[in-house]
Parts: sequence; C-alpha cells; structure tokens
Amino acid sequence: MLPRSYEDKHVTIMGLGRLGGGVAAARYLASQGAHVVVTDLRSSHELDASLRQLNDDGCDLTCYLGGHPDAAFEKCELLVVNPAVRPGNKIVERCRNRGVAITSEIELFVARNPAFTIAVTGSNGKSTTCQLIYDLLRENIDPARGIRVGGNIGQSLLPDLPSIRSEDIVVLELSSFQLHQLEDTGICPDVAVITGLSPNHLDWHPDLEHYVSAKQVISASQKATDGVVLPDDLNDWPIRGRCLRFGLSDSGEDGVFIEDGAIVIRTDDVESAERLSVNSTLQGDHNLKNLAAAVAAVQLVVNDTLQLQPAIQHFGGLPHRMRTVAQCHGRRFVDDSASTTPESTIAALKSLSSGCVLIAGGGDKGVDLVPLGKQIHRYTDRLVAIGATAAVLTESAMAGVSEEQELTAIKTTNFVTAFEHAVELTRPGDIVLLSPGCSSHDWFPDFQERGRAFARLAGEWCEAQKKIR
Repeated sequence: MLPRSYEDKHVTIMGLGRLGGGVAAARYLASQGAHVVVTDLRSSHELDASLRQLNDDGCDLTCYLGGHPDAAFEKCELLVVNPAVRPGNKIVERCRNRGVAITSEIELFVARNPAFTIAVTGSNGKSTTCQLIYDLLRENIDPARGIRVGGNIGQSLLPDLPSIRSEDIVVLELSSFQLHQLEDTGICPDVAVITGLSPNHLDWHPDLEHYVSAKQVISASQKATDGVVLPDDLNDWPIRGRCLRFGLSDSGEDGVFIEDGAIVIRTDDVESAERLSVNSTLQGDHNLKNLAAAVAAVQLVVNDTLQLQPAIQHFGGLPHRMRTVAQCHGRRFVDDSASTTPESTIAALKSLSSGCVLIAGGGDKGVDLVPLGKQIHRYTDRLVAIGATAAVLTESAMAGVSEEQELTAIKTTNFVTAFEHAVELTRPGDIVLLSPGCSSHDWFPDFQERGRAFARLAGEWCEAQKKIR
C-alpha cells in the first residue's frame, strides 16, 4: 500500500538503471518531499548518463553505487524496485519482512494516473502496437484530449502526472516484469491489449506458468464495463470485460480481422469492411496482427466508424524494428535488434522478399532456441550466430538441414567479426538482417546499443565501398 503522501518519507530506489525509470522515480519522489536514496550494482561510470540527469535537476539524494550496502536500506520506509530485480531477491524480502512498503516506478504512476488507460502487453509487438494505437487515436478522437505513450516503450510518464487530466488517454506498454510488480495493486486499465503469448524471459520468471500469470495481471481486475483485446488463438485467457478478437482470418467473432487485403471490423453484430493499403513499415503478417490489435483497441475507445488510412499510411515504424539503416553496393542492411524472441525472428524472416544473411543469437533467456534453429533454413541459407547462444543456434540450424539443402552457419566471438562474416556471405540483391531472437545483455547493455552498433558498422562499410569505387 502506497502512502497518501511522500513528504518526509525515507525512500530507497533499488536499481537506478540506464533506461529512465529510476531517474524518473527519483525526480518525482524528491519533488514530493521524500528523502531519496539510490542504490545500484553498476558503477558511477556505467550510470554516468542517469546520474548527470539527476545532477542537472539538482536532486538532493544519497547514492550507493557498485553494490547494495545495508546503509542504503537502514531508514527505508518505501522501497522502489527496478523491474530487472528478480522475484525472491533476498534484500527485497528482508525489507518486506520488516514492514517496508514495496513498490515500482510503474505503480507510482498507475496509482496517481487519472486518465483513461489503454495497457498493452504480449511476448512480441508491444511497442509497435502502442505506437499504432497512438497514431490511430490522433486521427479519431477530439484533439482536446491529450494522448501520452509510456511505460516499457522507454518513457516514464511520472514527470507528466501533474498535467494529465481525467479526459486524457494514456497508452502504457507493460512488460511481464512490470506486471508482476503490479500483481497486488488491482491495476485496472480501461482497455487491456494482449498482442500474443509465447515463452519468454524464463531466465527471470521461475517457469512458464509464472510468466503467463504475470501477463494476466493486466486484465485480472477488470470490470464488465472494461475492454480486452485478444488474439484469436489465445483461448485460455480469463475475460471479465467486453472482448474483441483480432487475427488474419475472419473468425466471425466480434473483433478486427485482416484478410485478403481487407480489414473487417465487427462489434455487436455491426460489421464494416474496407480495402487496406499499408506502407512498407507494416509489411509482414506480424505487423498486420499488430495493426489489427491496435484498431480493436481504438474501436473500444471510439465506438464509431474509424478513420484508418491516414494513420496507416504515415506510420513510420519504430527504431530497431525492421528498419533499413544502410543500402549500397546491391546490399541492404536491416536493423531488427528489438527482436528478442524466436517468434519475432521467424516473423522477420517471413516478411522478407529477397535473400538474406541472418545475424542471430545473444543472451540466454532460458527459452528453447532449438525450434528456431530448425526453422532458420526454411528462410535463409546463411547464418552468422552471435553471443552466448551461438553454439545452440548453429547446431540446431545445421541439424534441421536435409541432404538436398545447404546452410552456411558461422559462430562468432564478437560483433565486429560477426558483421564482417555476414557481409562476406552476401551477394548483390541480398539483405543483411540483424534479428537476434535473443536478449542483448551478453555483449551489449541493451538492444538499442546493439542496433546502433549494427547501423554504425553498416554505414562504415558503405563509406568504404564508395572509396573503393
């Protein structure tokens, strides 16, 4: 239970992090009069950008970096836990046992958020779906209603709390980590969107059941007047509100379905259909599903005929999601570094219309990668494997190849070498696709830095080709 006021409360933020949530929580709580302590396992050098943001704001706080000493928790009355901290952490449990209130950055926001809320979760496609919802809302609601997007998509909305009104709309991307932290809070979004469900983050969650249970928090406290958007193949999800399904074949249920180049919207037995024209950033079945989910969510908000085409045509995609970062000498370099699940890598391969060299692999999240390896040869004959999972990917990929097929699979020990091998394997007209299907945390701080490294190498290679020619 959060206190009614943070004035003079002793608050410890466990995990400042590099992605902004810890910084936003520290700023917000300091502005509310709390005595803030920050502790993180990383060094001041590793957290330089986050610390500079706090210093620039003149935040009065105490920092313990490079570890979690007892002194950081001595006076703690409220503990704000970073989503990266795993369930059962001994320090968190000790604080809980002595009566310290445990919370998270996302709960700090949700507890005070007055706006109509659309919350989005799923194993893949969350960020793209959130952005599409935002773009569709801008085309279909009164401009006087403010729209904000935040959460796991990379932007904390805590700084916006003072200006958010009840008539506004907040679109929140929620990871399984964040939802687990919200389990006992009774979070109840007006619309809950589940983009899909497949095994993920099993290095953090004890098992698949725990992962699924965390995801289900998003709609567990909904009322009959709330809405939920579900894929047409997710059948074991508890439904308490009005449900719209989405998919790539019309099931006849209420929902949004994209089939044969048309989008069908059906609500309360009222049906509409129109031809659909999408730009290149929405190509691929996975992106059409994201679009259908977004349209269903907005339909639950607007409950009227939607203007779809302007938002769809102008959708520019998000960084590190099938983004062309360089093109020269007959080669195209595509950054899909945000792909951190096997399913998203397969979806990326399916969406390509020309041959490719795949760069895949990375940190081990406890997910079975053998099925991915066995699928790779269906879409490409060249694999460059990276990171901690390189061995299992190459071995399973080669095991899936028949006598009639060929597959070149190379294991690498660093990213520069991986890029060089990938380029060497290309032919004119090919794509070099970075779609790892794994986390970045063995070689990179995050998937964004992995994508930036790929774009930098691609740019340098293209510049070198110009000099040669």
